[in-house]
This record gives sequence, C-alpha cells and structure tokens, in this order.
Amino acid sequence: MVYFLALHFASLVCTLCEGEAKATYRILSYRILSYLLQVSLRIQFLHSMSDLTLFSYSVPTWSHIYRGSKE
Repeated sequence: MVYFLALHFASLVCTLCEGEAKATYRILSYRILSYLLQVSLRIQFLHSMSDLTLFSYSVPTWSHIYRGSKE
C-alpha cells in the first residue's frame, strides 16, 4: 500500500512540474519511492519472522564480542 501511495505521489509531482524542475522532482520522488519500498520490505520481512519483532534484536556491544556472549 505504501508503494502505491508513493508511486501515485511521484506521478502527481511529475505531471504538475515543468522543465528542469520536473526532472529534479522526478529524481527526488523516485528516491523517496525507493526508500519507502526498502522500509516496507524490511518491515514485512521482520513481521514474517515468527520469533522476531521490530524491537527484539539488539546490536552487540564490544563487551559481548570480547566475551563471546551469544545473547
């Protein structure tokens, strides 16, 4: 759903602008579209995992790496 909203926004911006501004806004809207697509794919992947949620994983600290802890 986010993908379709971003695509609609990109097409709307491209139809409203003209000339050089149109090219600039098209590039910007495609970057926003790709960012939103990446975020939505990451969220879908995290929700598809049965034992993971958005907040269940943590970045290991240097003390965990040094001690060899697998928490």
